[in-house]
Amino acid sequence: MNAGFYRVLANPVIKAMNKRRRLKPSQAGGVLIVGTNQLLEIHMVDVSLIKEHLEVVGSDGGHVGRVDHVLGDQIELAKLDFAGGFKHHMIPVSWVERVDDKHVHLSLTQDDAKARWTEKPH
Repeated sequence: MNAGFYRVLANPVIKAMNKRRRLKPSQAGGVLIVGTNQLLEIHMVDVSLIKEHLEVVGSDGGHVGRVDHVLGDQIELAKLDFAGGFKHHMIPVSWVERVDDKHVHLSLTQDDAKARWTEKPH
């Protein structure tokens, strides 16, 4: 990214830009950042779709855990899950690529997610 000025555009602006530039922001809801020489899409997920007990899987399909609940911009994984060593772990919502009716899909592999998650403080 350039160090130039960037501004965030809301969905109505994105739709208008699509007609002119044929951009395709994510169907899950996206934000485009417009800069001097670049146009980038930032993928955003509707956090309300992340429900308790959904299985969290890495980009490789590996089991990472199960959702306990969402705390702001963090997902707390269930303590009673063998994959988590029976401890609560936290992962950022920004790792979520998409959500379907059974899974929360991460943009990281199972191993990467487990290497980077944080243990919930007591």
